[in-house]
Amino acid sequence: MSFLRDGYGPGDKVSATLHTERAEGGIPAGARVTVLAHIDGIEVAGPAAAIDASGNCTATFDLPREIPRGDGTLALVVEDGGVVETASKTIPILLQSVDVKLYPEGGDLVAGLPNRVYFEARTPAQKPADIAGVIVDQDGKEVAPFRSEHEGRGRFEFAPDLASKYALKITEPAGIKATVPLPAVKSRRRDYRSDENMTARGKPVGIQIACQGFEKVKVTLSHARSSWMRRTSNTRRNERLRMACRLSQRRSILATPTAC
Repeated sequence: MSFLRDGYGPGDKVSATLHTERAEGGIPAGARVTVLAHIDGIEVAGPAAAIDASGNCTATFDLPREIPRGDGTLALVVEDGGVVETASKTIPILLQSVDVKLYPEGGDLVAGLPNRVYFEARTPAQKPADIAGVIVDQDGKEVAPFRSEHEGRGRFEFAPDLASKYALKITEPAGIKATVPLPAVKSRRRDYRSDENMTARGKPVGIQIACQGFEKVKVTLSHARSSWMRRTSNTRRNERLRMACRLSQRRSILATPTAC
């Protein structure tokens, strides 16, 4: 059994998938699946499902809007003729607290420039937590949406204002009221990003560098403390300097911009 998300809150619709086969071989196509969940000792039923020709089914049910402790188990009961089998799994319920770590791609939030920020969300038990929500400023104005993409990890992008403070506000799962403050916005800093998340071997690696408060910048590309490319260029406000290099083998790159 697998849940479609890594975390659910009060009132959320839970979705889970199940694959099953007969012990002697074959698929119990058409077998009825009863969906039963126990949340803090209270039984919650979902609509019955059925096994398809591939041996799969999807089960759904709604979590209660009030969940005091967050102890939940989902049981899927498969009735194949006179044979009854049960699969069960703990429901990843998130209540009030999620640990979110933020990683600005260039190290800082730079005022007036588009900034990428990566994040990772985990439960208090340090398991991945899928989250979604918005970035808000100190007045509560929404400036950018976000949603985790895989195992609680994702990214968002926005152009911060120097005079503003920002926070990450979680709307999914429901019930998490605390916000996560973003790092302070800097005025005289550098921001850099890669053109692609991953680049195939032999293809050019594109890197964009932008600076605020510097007239000239030197960029050094290095790997394992060994530098192999340097470039010095004049900078303009809100303009990005582009660099490209080719890698002969799989490796990571460190881009270091410094003021001249």
